[in-house]
Amino acid sequence: MNRTSARWFLVAFAVIGVLTVIEGINDGFTVLNWVVVAVSVLFAGQAAWTLARDRSSRA
Repeated sequence: MNRTSARWFLVAFAVIGVLTVIEGINDGFTVLNWVVVAVSVLFAGQAAWTLARDRSSRA
């Protein structure tokens, strides 16, 4: 995964996670909300890890 893709993945899943949390606060959390938040955190974390790993290998 290149840096540009990792950045877009990070942004996309961060936005999905934030919007899901806002929806959960407004309407009450369901199991599906928690699944979406967990998947968003997982994929955003993977993208952040990819960026950090790529940054450290260039130093």
